[in-house]
Amino acid sequence: MTDILDLSEKLQDTSAAIAAMEAVYLRTNESAIQETLRTLERRRSDLEARLSAATDAQEIEVCRYRIIKTDGAFPISVLADSLRAFQGWLTVTFDAIKNGPKTRSRVSVEIAHQSTLEFGYAYQGSVGFVLTIPNERLLIGETDLDLTVNEMFEILRSTSSSELREHSRKVGLASIRRMHEWINAHAKAEVSADIRWSRGETIKSDILFQAEEAARLASIVEATSDQTAEKMTVTGFLQGADLDARTFHLSFPEAEGTEDVHGYMAKTFTAPLELPLGRRYEADLVKYTVSYYAMDKDDVRWDLMALRPNTR
Repeated sequence: MTDILDLSEKLQDTSAAIAAMEAVYLRTNESAIQETLRTLERRRSDLEARLSAATDAQEIEVCRYRIIKTDGAFPISVLADSLRAFQGWLTVTFDAIKNGPKTRSRVSVEIAHQSTLEFGYAYQGSVGFVLTIPNERLLIGETDLDLTVNEMFEILRSTSSSELREHSRKVGLASIRRMHEWINAHAKAEVSADIRWSRGETIKSDILFQAEEAARLASIVEATSDQTAEKMTVTGFLQGADLDARTFHLSFPEAEGTEDVHGYMAKTFTAPLELPLGRRYEADLVKYTVSYYAMDKDDVRWDLMALRPNTR
């Protein structure tokens, strides 16, 4: 790891020197500076080759992450939002590949550690970063990290809600929502991303994701939702019922921590001749849940199908 850190520092210094020399050359157009630039660029190429060999030997992969903005200002907040959201999406998707799809974004400390990208160095050319992460080499097949990166890039190529649903079944809503956070940051700032994932000199995955594609995919995510219906029978106390508005209110004081249920009587629901409040009932319910792909929230609606007095 010491070699990698040392090479990264040298590359950072060399890239900074190249940027400074280029600025001077644009002002002076001196041939001597041009020769210095060529020397620095040869040094950078040599350092990059040595870094590739060192990371390959130590089973460390390199992510070249470049953010591109064709015109206008480039606020520092855009860089922060892009890198933060990408790291969050990577971690949640890695967790899904390793442990199964998730609806929420909470991950263990171990998963966060295994999926954290480390800063290597920055380079010129729009705004570019070289990030590193360990990835153990397997004799057969792909690692969890390989599968994670491949899946993330495939999600970015989605063109419809149906394709998003297919990916959601594989990696869960949490991953799609984190992806939406990332692409939304790019769409609002009108920036593109050029991401290249490599081991040594071998490019394993890469994508050029344009700002226009980010805006288009963000709109697809925002238009996508799923609805599920869950039937259940519960025992609780009827605290309210309005036969005209066809609403009801059930409470569960005997089940500590259980929230009250407010909802509507189904079209097929037939109210008993007497419906005294404060009594115990057995209720047949249907819980409808609408999950939005773009937001970490669900809408829930309860329908009352049947109600029977319970005297136990």
